[in-house]
Amino acid sequence: NSSGTVQNVLTLNHSNSSATFAGHVTIDGVGHPVLKLVGDASAGESTHLQLHRSNGHGFTIYDTGSALAFRSDTSSNDQILQLANSDQSARFYGNVGIGGSPSEKLQITETTHGSNVSMRFLAENDSGTLKEGNIRFDPDGENFLITSGSGTDPDISVTASGRRVGIG
Repeated sequence: NSSGTVQNVLTLNHSNSSATFAGHVTIDGVGHPVLKLVGDASAGESTHLQLHRSNGHGFTIYDTGSALAFRSDTSSNDQILQLANSDQSARFYGNVGIGGSPSEKLQITETTHGSNVSMRFLAENDSGTLKEGNIRFDPDGENFLITSGSGTDPDISVTASGRRVGIG
């Protein structure tokens, strides 16, 4: 440092081949800086990136060999998410929330007053034309609406206040 005091900023442990940095590590380069972690696949090793606080709480991102996995580092080391290499699928362990903290397997929360919450489905038909369907909840009228196509008029509606189902 500028005061002339010697500081250990890097400690190399030869007995276990580890390195410990005493401060921040910056990877800077032209284009795309790369941090590459390589495990020995022939020895069954997986590569881990651990993000921890000093109290031990944190997360680990690791390669299972067939997927990239995310784990909460708590006493149970619960897996949170797995992204598969083979079919590009994502598997969530536990509840998933969009717009809020979930209490169900899937929870979509809209906190803007007067706004509906909806899910949009898009798929190509046999002739390659993109088609649409929607599921929408209107909190003001407590209406659950299902719409095929991009229209706003529901094909099926369920009204909580009168316990009515409407078709068309």
